[in-house]
Amino acid sequence: MSRSTYQLMIREFSAGTTSLTDIIQLERQLLDYSLKKSEAVAGYNTLIASLEKLVSTSVNE
Repeated sequence: MSRSTYQLMIREFSAGTTSLTDIIQLERQLLDYSLKKSEAVAGYNTLIASLEKLVSTSVNE
């Protein structure tokens, strides 16, 4: 799901071919995807920090 899909839904709503409920559902999905992405990045960074602590050096070096 992307922002372009969202923009298309807004245009369809303006034209009367989709409902507000559909747009709200899409917004909820976009927020859920964004949250999951943020959680994945946080988890990755936490694991990298743990690994760096174990080896006592920066992984990126």
